[in-house]
Amino acid sequence: MIKAISVSKHDHQLIFFSVTPVVLNDIILFTTKGAAEKYKSRFSHWRPIQYINLVLAAASIDYTGRSNELSLYEHKLFDNAGDWGSQQHYMTVPSVGFGNTAATFAAPFSSKIRLDTKVTKINHENSGNAIISFTTNGVEYEVAAETVLVTVSLGVLKAGTIKFTPHLPSWKQDAIDNMGFGVTNKCYMQWNDLNATVWPNGPDDKWFQIVTPDDETSGKWTTFFNPTVYKSIPTLEGWIGGQEAIDMEAQTDEEILDNIMTNLRSIFPAITRPDRVIISRWGQEPNIRGTYCFKQVGRHFSDDTWYLQENVGRMWFAGEATSSSSYGTAQGAWKSGDKAAREMKAELRRRLEARATQAETTSWMSNSAGTIANPSCLIKRWYLALLLGLLLVT
Repeated sequence: MIKAISVSKHDHQLIFFSVTPVVLNDIILFTTKGAAEKYKSRFSHWRPIQYINLVLAAASIDYTGRSNELSLYEHKLFDNAGDWGSQQHYMTVPSVGFGNTAATFAAPFSSKIRLDTKVTKINHENSGNAIISFTTNGVEYEVAAETVLVTVSLGVLKAGTIKFTPHLPSWKQDAIDNMGFGVTNKCYMQWNDLNATVWPNGPDDKWFQIVTPDDETSGKWTTFFNPTVYKSIPTLEGWIGGQEAIDMEAQTDEEILDNIMTNLRSIFPAITRPDRVIISRWGQEPNIRGTYCFKQVGRHFSDDTWYLQENVGRMWFAGEATSSSSYGTAQGAWKSGDKAAREMKAELRRRLEARATQAETTSWMSNSAGTIANPSCLIKRWYLALLLGLLLVT
């Protein structure tokens, strides 16, 4: 169901939508700029045209790419809305999030995890061990490993900040260079006053989207998530994606908040500036360089993810961009890492067994050589074998 509130602003009307992903899945047909532009040509009134612009903005938020990069063949907006096999729920617990969850899983291995450390080189040309170079506090170190798991983001691989020796195979480098990897950012806002909630806050009021009256603003902070019911205090998250998300990273926090408040006040004149604001800039994070991958127009996504996850000798690769079915998600990254770890464990076991077999063979050959070198020992063994044969016959 769509809830629409029409308000007046400078002789224009804005329509404020509260929608669920399932509804969007039913009504949205276009996810690329070309298809949307062709469809917009059917209309003369600004409302349906601007609504299609909102669809494009939602696609960039959901998939991170620019609207002219998203594959019409590969994408369907909110295409996972009904594919999980169960009803979706938003879940959060105060003081528990991805960071704390990851820390809990990492606790048993804390002595083996190095923080504030950046890998700079991986030399995998040696048949014995790979040599990983890394820096900590400006000092470079090296460590040898029989297997290596590379889980850096596709953005880091694209940037080439890790030098591989020898170079990665052309089929893997092609996937790295040509897969889509974009930016989605958020502005997290909280109000201390419990009466500051001037927006709809019912059980179905999770997502708010604003249709603005002109193209220039249609993709800038027009999508909002409302987690107030989970946070127990008034909270909104503004979302922005694609080129607009890249452009906003050059703005100051105050400029960004001014843009957001302009949109929010157009439908909620009584809304006040939030007391707490956190703004992401994922494109500027050197260890991420973006948010997550998307299906690039002109590419076969399933092929690209397969090439990206395929191991190169003793090097395995994991991360959300290696998952064709769960890309862009934490579970996709988790499952790909689990799969790679199991394969590495099997490889290490295979090598261990090969070494044991080689050791036994070497020992047997050594004993055989000792026997031949000692004729008297050889005669004794031959005599014993002859006696045993005679006893069996009789």
